[in-house]
Amino acid sequence: MKRIMKLLLIPVLSMSLLFSANTMNVVATSVNAGATFWVEINIDNDDTFYGYQCDISYPSSFTDMDEAVASAREDGHTLDKGEPTSTEVRLMSYKIPTTAFEGSSGTVVSVKFQAPSSSGEYTFSLNEVSISDETGSGDICTGFSGATVTVNEVPTPIELTSFIAEMSAKGVKLSWETATETENDHFLIYRDDEVIGHVAGAGTTTEQHSYNFTDTQVLPGVHVYDLADVTYGGVEEKHPGIEIEVESEIQAASFKLNRAYPNPFNPSVTVNYQLSIVNEVRAFVYDNNGILVDELLNATMSAGEHSLTWDAQNMASGVYIVKLMVNNATQTRKVVLMK
Repeated sequence: MKRIMKLLLIPVLSMSLLFSANTMNVVATSVNAGATFWVEINIDNDDTFYGYQCDISYPSSFTDMDEAVASAREDGHTLDKGEPTSTEVRLMSYKIPTTAFEGSSGTVVSVKFQAPSSSGEYTFSLNEVSISDETGSGDICTGFSGATVTVNEVPTPIELTSFIAEMSAKGVKLSWETATETENDHFLIYRDDEVIGHVAGAGTTTEQHSYNFTDTQVLPGVHVYDLADVTYGGVEEKHPGIEIEVESEIQAASFKLNRAYPNPFNPSVTVNYQLSIVNEVRAFVYDNNGILVDELLNATMSAGEHSLTWDAQNMASGVYIVKLMVNNATQTRKVVLMK
């Protein structure tokens, strides 16, 4: 156990002394693993006192942050931090006014620590404690006690269920899904240990979320992509990476929209199309006046043949336009609904 020593420099003051209940207690608290926090020592008194001292023993897995403060409720009560050593920190109280600790006034002294990374219950104890009388030598402390500091395991910021990389017409497309998120501010995307982008997180949620990011600046070669989540407090957790080989040239996107069948139709019509590479595809239906009447598709599709079917049973007879969009390229087919 390490020890923080609190030593008193007590001015000699003249005032009658009433021996009564004067206690010093560590206040139990609960903190997250790795967090910085204040351990409070509460002093209760039934009579006037002029100073105090205490040694706080604490587990070696905690780190003293070399800070201490006194409660502001006693005017004139000041603390002076001494030079720390490897095992103790000296705290001095001085210039205490005669009215600072009159009956039932009390005080709180707080010392700053950093909790360990391991969860559990840890004991902080008081040793060699005293509350002093007007001569600076009497001990009128009638009781003292330590307390337990509970260190809680910090929740995992996200539960990552998938992380994949694949070539697209624009570059390397990264896609990932989360089952839950806790205080997730944003994601960082690494390529070969260098941050190349970020995507906003969902905060705290128990719902599934999907994300994607496309690296449009990637050069030919073998690359490793890593994903990291960053909490509101700035804590970053990196997840296992994935490797992908980029060819000498990113393949240009090409697609073909075939003829619609049957055409004329009633009540549904189908059009087939082919993609040369994984790509984002959108498909719409417009009437003959150019007004959008339906959206058929908005998704990332694999390379190969696909089909779209439009059910127009609630539409009026007439001429309609099926439009397929892949990146910035567009192809259309005219279809006729006859009822």
